[in-house]
Amino acid sequence: MEIFNKSTNILHKNKPASKPYSEILLNKAHLYSKYWSYLPFVKEVYVCNSVAIGNAHSNSDIDLLIISQKNSMFLARLFWMLFFYMSFQRSFFSIKFGRICPSFWIDGDFDLIDSVSNEVDPYISIWKKNLICIKSYPNKSYSSFLKFINFTIGKLMLFRITSSKKFKKAPEGAVVVNFRVLKLHFNDKRKAFLNSLVDSR
Repeated sequence: MEIFNKSTNILHKNKPASKPYSEILLNKAHLYSKYWSYLPFVKEVYVCNSVAIGNAHSNSDIDLLIISQKNSMFLARLFWMLFFYMSFQRSFFSIKFGRICPSFWIDGDFDLIDSVSNEVDPYISIWKKNLICIKSYPNKSYSSFLKFINFTIGKLMLFRITSSKKFKKAPEGAVVVNFRVLKLHFNDKRKAFLNSLVDSR
């Protein structure tokens, strides 16, 4: 399946993953994508990390990058988390394989990924090249009142995240938190992904 991403002018080809575990998890992400279309403020959903690279294993989860509608990132994340709690997707913390982990959020513009590249996260360019676009949803317009709600929710979320122990213990560059980007890779394994990618070549 091919999806043209208008924000990046890139044609994403959802090719089969190179390993069985990656293929299983990629198929699960495609299956769930039809439900994600009902969630408001979500613009695009990408699979990233081990599943996208093709080196998933028996303990891998499904890491996602979500692009929200502009000025709606925190609202999108709120509705997303409510959906997963209600569907018990986050209830079984002991079961890691196949768990959905929306750990990277971008507000409106795909190119904001580059704002956390280079010195902040030197592996982001390789990570970006391996993204697999699962779904692209139509643009929707929202009122200024909802933008205000998004801002208020954002302030609360930012305070909660930056006050947590996981945030304070996270490796440098693993977590980025502001009103345009949420990168919540608390247990960052980017070096391991890079090494496995280099070894496979």
